[in-house]
Amino acid sequence: MIEEIALSLGYRMNPLVAALMTRIKSGRPINYQGTIAVLHDHLLEQRDDERPTAERFMAGALAGAGRHGFKADKFELNEVQKHPETFKRVLRARGIRGLVVLPPVTTKLELAIDLEDIAPVCIGYPVVSPELHRVAHHHHKSFSLVWRELAERRLRRIALVVDELVDDRVSNHWLASYFFHSHHQSVRERIPPFEHHSGLDSDTISRFAQWRSRYRPDVVVVAGTARIVLGWLQSLDLKVPNDLGVVALRAQSPDVTGIDQREEEVAAAAAAAVITNLLNNDFGIPSYPHLTLVPGRWVEGKTLKPGWTEHIRRCKLA
Repeated sequence: MIEEIALSLGYRMNPLVAALMTRIKSGRPINYQGTIAVLHDHLLEQRDDERPTAERFMAGALAGAGRHGFKADKFELNEVQKHPETFKRVLRARGIRGLVVLPPVTTKLELAIDLEDIAPVCIGYPVVSPELHRVAHHHHKSFSLVWRELAERRLRRIALVVDELVDDRVSNHWLASYFFHSHHQSVRERIPPFEHHSGLDSDTISRFAQWRSRYRPDVVVVAGTARIVLGWLQSLDLKVPNDLGVVALRAQSPDVTGIDQREEEVAAAAAAAVITNLLNNDFGIPSYPHLTLVPGRWVEGKTLKPGWTEHIRRCKLA
């Protein structure tokens, strides 16, 4: 009778309060607030160039949940997609109602999961259906930071090397940012981007060599990691940074100059968003999805000649 009246008045039980009362009765520690699920793609983790990023995302999600007293149970994305009903039964059995979806290997992912009683948040842009709350790297702000750093070094002929699949994964933010900034250059300094499909094949290397010879860039900004481009330059016997400067928009090595996308902080913010939604009883596919952007930071490696300010700093340290 009381439950029927409460439901008619629009009352919804807070799942965290219910879980807390259950723990009090069971004698378990109260500092444990609950568990969220984290979906990860093992196919991405098997790729040498993507594994470090995937590991940082996972570490950030676990740490972010832990800061709020939550545990995080890991689930393999492809298995969940094959057996969504089984996944939902497991979540119900474990009392899990929060979900973080880490970036998958595909550029476009449609989740097969029933999210009616789940508080989901995805990282990045690959999840295209349903439209969810998401946390992502601030690509445009990072590109603006790169452009400013290069301008301070008096570098004028700035070019973009973009893997089309990488740009698809970030909703074409890298290409859009490059066109925005290059639009303000003089016509003589504008260089069309070099677009490719992830490869060290001879045809791609030959196309790159012809493109470089024609447009003579001072520096190439790489959409993603620099691994493939550095391989091209090595095969062409070009020295970095003397022959050509290289900046990676996802710098994974301290030797590479570019942007630290701070994947741990991005994933931690996603976990925090899930927990906030749990506290607010915000379940299911949102009517008005939110986008939270986390800025990256500039890292000074060895693939770009230092500017005057950086040169002075290094001299002082020496």
